Amino acid sequence: YGMLLHEAQYFDPVMRDIETFLDSTQSVVSGTVRLQLFKGTVSVLGVTSRYSIFNTEFATYGEENNLWDGRDAQGFSKIVGVQSTIAARVRANAGVSNQEDEKEVSV
Repeated sequence: YGMLLHEAQYFDPVMRDIETFLDSTQSVVSGTVRLQLFKGTVSVLGVTSRYSIFNTEFATYGEENNLWDGRDAQGFSKIVGVQSTIAARVRANAGVSNQEDEKEVSV
């Protein structure tokens, strides 16, 4: 959005689309924020919202939570890594090392 605005594309229809998207993302943004102002600094003391995703019923936001366990994390990591794993195997089968790949990309 900023790039389009900077390039004087304000009247481009995509700008309205982006604005509609931004408005949509803000539909559940509400609540109260407590701030401390002190000598030119601002500190957040607390936030409350009925739409908050920080809910201690689901997770403790550390190593423990009720939504998933280590097996789920292992499966997620495996699935997310499939593309990289396949690419590495293709390069290896073609006899191309990672260093040679980097040289080809930088040319």
